[in-house]
Amino acid sequence: MNREGIGKREKYSGAVVLSVGIISQQGANLTTRRVASRIALFQITIHSWIMYNYYSASIVSARLSEPLDMMEDSVTVLADSKLKIAAEAVPYLNYFLYKLNWESDYFRKKRWDPLPESKRYLPIEEGIKQVSQGILAYHTDPNTAYPYVERMFDSNKICELTEIHLFKQSVMGMYASHNGQFIEIAKIGLTKMFNTGLRDRQIKQWSSRKPQCQPDTLSTRSITIYETAPALILLALGIPLADDIEIIKVLNDAGILVSIKRLDSNIDVSRFLETTYWKLGVFMDLRCPFADSDAANIFYEASAHYMFDHLHNWLILEENGRNVTETMQSLNDSTFSIITDFVISISKDDECILYDVYNHCKHCGGSLNVVELGTWTRINGLNVDLLEDKFTRRWNYNKLKVKAAGIVTARPKDQDLLEYLQQQDTALVDNWSKFGYSMLIEIAAMFNLTNGPLMAGLKQRDFDVGYFPSILTNDRLNYANVALQVWPARTCFMFRTVPSLITDMNLIFRPFETTVWYMVCLLSIVIISTLWLIWKVHKQSDYGESTLILIAALCQQAMVSSRLNVPLNKMNDSLYSLVKSKIKLVAHKEVFFNVLINSPAPDVQYFRRHWEAIPEEKRFEDLDEGVRRILKPGFAYLADPIVIYPLIERIFTKQMICQLTEVHLLRPSSLGMWTARHGQFHEITKIGLIRITTSGIRHRQVKRWYSRKPYCDMDKHYVSSVTIRETIPFILLLLVGILLSIIICLIENMVF
Repeated sequence: MNREGIGKREKYSGAVVLSVGIISQQGANLTTRRVASRIALFQITIHSWIMYNYYSASIVSARLSEPLDMMEDSVTVLADSKLKIAAEAVPYLNYFLYKLNWESDYFRKKRWDPLPESKRYLPIEEGIKQVSQGILAYHTDPNTAYPYVERMFDSNKICELTEIHLFKQSVMGMYASHNGQFIEIAKIGLTKMFNTGLRDRQIKQWSSRKPQCQPDTLSTRSITIYETAPALILLALGIPLADDIEIIKVLNDAGILVSIKRLDSNIDVSRFLETTYWKLGVFMDLRCPFADSDAANIFYEASAHYMFDHLHNWLILEENGRNVTETMQSLNDSTFSIITDFVISISKDDECILYDVYNHCKHCGGSLNVVELGTWTRINGLNVDLLEDKFTRRWNYNKLKVKAAGIVTARPKDQDLLEYLQQQDTALVDNWSKFGYSMLIEIAAMFNLTNGPLMAGLKQRDFDVGYFPSILTNDRLNYANVALQVWPARTCFMFRTVPSLITDMNLIFRPFETTVWYMVCLLSIVIISTLWLIWKVHKQSDYGESTLILIAALCQQAMVSSRLNVPLNKMNDSLYSLVKSKIKLVAHKEVFFNVLINSPAPDVQYFRRHWEAIPEEKRFEDLDEGVRRILKPGFAYLADPIVIYPLIERIFTKQMICQLTEVHLLRPSSLGMWTARHGQFHEITKIGLIRITTSGIRHRQVKRWYSRKPYCDMDKHYVSSVTIRETIPFILLLLVGILLSIIICLIENMVF
């Protein structure tokens, strides 16, 4: 301004006012003649224009909430597109292309057949790599592709992933030979797997989880030249499937097999009486001249192989004049329970008297109970006196001691265990055990049970019922039974997501695509030429001034900028992403941590290798210290959300709560209440839990012992400060312009 001849009083204040006016988008009244002055003014206006255009284009336009313009789920649309195609070499591909439907036939004739054989197939890894680059449509089984997608795609690419089905989602069948001997048993087995949930569990084990797209992970996309075109409407096609299995049940119930074998000392009881898929009626006729030792051996072997259960119904035929107590002396009732169906028939004159025999639990101190069931005569047939179901008439356990066990980690030494298990406080530690004990109390109230000492050892059968809900694993199912899945549980790494701390030099160019920048430059040249021609007519030709006026006109447009709509670039809920982020990891030491870290899931095994590289002394922190460290960005803490949520709600601000990100180690699951394998209390526990669930008591207990997730008010926006890293590109541009102006100013002073 000194070189422009402005007065001494005005040049200092004028420089300040001019700079503030331009940066604040309020305009400036200054016409410069010298090159150095014009460059200085030019770079200030460019700096202001780019910064405000960045915010107006990327934030005010709220592009983060715009849906992606995805292709319709139709192979005919894919065939008409210009995308390159390739496929994984799988044996069923030709069937889909040649014999499926008219759409696949259209796709094959238009795109697949003209494709050279050498370009049709790619390995799965190379195919997914090209998909991530946006140059290829690759056909494969999603279960095969999803793990590669989760490892190779970032959060934005996962959300941009489009699926077009060559073969729509369907349910595949299991086949057997036509009119084969095993078709019925296969149906029965598959039906039982459906009913018990084994099929669903196997599907979860062998299918891959689709990588999650979280709407708040999308970052700002560049504005394209084509965005004025109408958006395509995505069609969501769902095929509802319903499996009618009543016919299979009827066939199962109609299958009746009979086998007769002579009783002797060499009989293989485990092989002869073994059944897995249907009930077996066992009739022993002791009226024949058999040794008492042979009968006792049958009962001993049957008890050793747990054959007094749901699948075995016993009827013992005794000779006339025999006393029922004599028959009971040869019984081995060590595995009798409330579900045992064991009837002894004693002949007396022209009728048979039937006795119902059971024992609730021998190792709990129970004894054999004998109740007259009914009579049978040749004339009148069967007459049953006990018309109630066996559970109702056998509910009286006669003060037997049922041993229950669980795990607690934070009980004060001077506090009674039962009092601690019923105590509800703000620090929800041992909440799994407290919930399980509450469920056990409900069962006790339902069946008139009373409390006794708590012990450990399901596997050794030191106790009968466990009140600590536990994770279901294949190993545990080998030595204990699941009564019912009752407790919703999950564990996750928690950390704060804050605005990016990485300097991006492309920030100033991101609001517009390259084509848009070219269009702006072209229009600028046209406008400059037009202004020059206008001034030429008025005999005031000046290229520099026409250029400066154009830049000033572009840069002095009022902009409304806001950081209110800036979404947090949250991490995808994936252990792969967590490991790649290289943030510090620490966990809360839980009793079930080793079970989680040893899960066979591929993502957990991948994470485990990273976890084991962390020194042992740096792996675990207590809750208070862990939550305190979450306050600082770049730190993730693993804990049960139910335990940590109350601490977060007290310590975190509302903005920090909205920044909280969760990556699951144990995905949302239902934990089971366990009983001893082949235990006598399994059925009564299962019945009690089912009643508790259907009556809503379980839901009420879950609410009681569950912690509410801290609420993030999405309607209330929190303005995050502009970080120095976000403004570095603009500051560098400003410094370059100032330096260039100073150099030219020095050259002018030296030359002129």
